[in-house]
Amino acid sequence: MEVISNGFELKITGKCLTNYDVIKLFNFGYSKEGIVKKIQKR
Repeated sequence: MEVISNGFELKITGKCLTNYDVIKLFNFGYSKEGIVKKIQKR
């Protein structure tokens, strides 16, 4: 998974598969519920 921050735009490519990906999403401001939804979509 890759998180690309371009000014006010946040683009997430790939799938959230590892613990490191979860930490990256949390650092970018995702809530715990939002991260759970991302993981469930894979």
